[in-house]
Amino acid sequence: GQFLINPRFRTAFPFSNNRAFVRSLDYSSYHYINEQGQRLESIDLPQSVDFIEENIFSDGLALIRDNDLFGYIDTDGNAIIDLRYADARPFSSSKAAVRISDRWGYIDKKGNVVITPQYIAVGDFNDGLAAARRNSNTFGFIDENGNFAIEEQFEEVQDFSEGIAGVRQNNKWFFIDTNGNQIGSLQFDDILPFNNGLARVTIFAVDGDDIVNQYGYINRQGEYVWFPTN
Repeated sequence: GQFLINPRFRTAFPFSNNRAFVRSLDYSSYHYINEQGQRLESIDLPQSVDFIEENIFSDGLALIRDNDLFGYIDTDGNAIIDLRYADARPFSSSKAAVRISDRWGYIDKKGNVVITPQYIAVGDFNDGLAAARRNSNTFGFIDENGNFAIEEQFEEVQDFSEGIAGVRQNNKWFFIDTNGNQIGSLQFDDILPFNNGLARVTIFAVDGDDIVNQYGYINRQGEYVWFPTN
């Protein structure tokens, strides 16, 4: 229960790769610190970077934004990929989604384009697949070559986790495997991704004049291990 780094930040986020994103007490800057609480500094790193929600290190790199442009730094603060993208996502499975002009594609950790920008919207790669929408109002999943392994058909999707992804169709959520097959027959009003073999699910139920959330858990076979309750 002893402090390793004394409270001196206005905001602080979780550590990843031994680095954490923080905001100074006087609100003047966002920056990274090491495990001793020392500010991460390099000639490549702006004195203050913009706030972004995806601020943890992933695959050894962190996404940063400054003056509305995105780039990537390593754990020493060195610019690995210069600030040059209008929009970007963190690295996952050694690939990062970046927006070039009005389309999304993917780059590797050297900044080389590995999947040509062609998508309206994308997610992160997990289990060899990433959510994508190319020319329709629905999502599918592409493989690491940029081809659709699961065709565009879902209103909304989550990234794969433990080989399973949540998808929404006809306003109901359910889960699919990496081949696009539905897992079980149950459908839900809301879901969270799988973690340690279980996923939390939500059912909307009528209680008098109110709609209440009932929460339960399912296993990887799509079966309830905890039936939804208030």
